[in-house]
Amino acid sequence: MNIILTAEIESALVAEAQKRSVAPEALALGVLHDRFVADYGQNETDGTGTLADFLAPYIGTFHSGDQQTQPAELTESNDADYVQYLLEKWRRGKL
Repeated sequence: MNIILTAEIESALVAEAQKRSVAPEALALGVLHDRFVADYGQNETDGTGTLADFLAPYIGTFHSGDQQTQPAELTESNDADYVQYLLEKWRRGKL
């Protein structure tokens, strides 16, 4: 499907996409998905939904048991260890 936008809508879409640092096409697709496909009421009424369920259309998640990498191991340690890890990562230009 191709949709022809008016100049006014295209301008507003481009401006908002720039604010969000996303492509205008991705923003348009997300807005249309949210408006016509997403079912936000599903978990709001029964109280069983989690934050991850609510954010699922927008973020990726993984189970910490899937990979035994240093960040996953540090979550069982204290905050000072994690801060040290982040500082080292920042010094290497990886953060």
